[in-house]
Amino acid sequence: MHERGIGFEEIIQSIADGNLLDIKLHHNQEKYKGQKILYVRMIAQVYAVLYIKGDKDAIFLNTLFPSRKAKKEFLKNKK
Repeated sequence: MHERGIGFEEIIQSIADGNLLDIKLHHNQEKYKGQKILYVRMIAQVYAVLYIKGDKDAIFLNTLFPSRKAKKEFLKNKK
C-alpha cells in the first residue's frame, strides 16, 4: 500500500488540481536515461515523482518521495 502515506492516485489528483510545480530531467541521465521528475505540491510538502514516458505518450510513474530540497526551493516564501 502507501509506505509514505501517499500514493500515485493522490499525486495524480493533485496534478489535476493544478499543483504541479515543475518537471525536470533526472540529474543522472547516464544511469537513468530519459527519466524525469515531477515536483508536486501536496498540502505543505513537495513530492518528487520519478517517471518515464512510454510509447504513445504513456507516462509510467516509478516512485515518489517527499523532497526537503524541493520544498525549500518551491515553498520558501509560502507558509
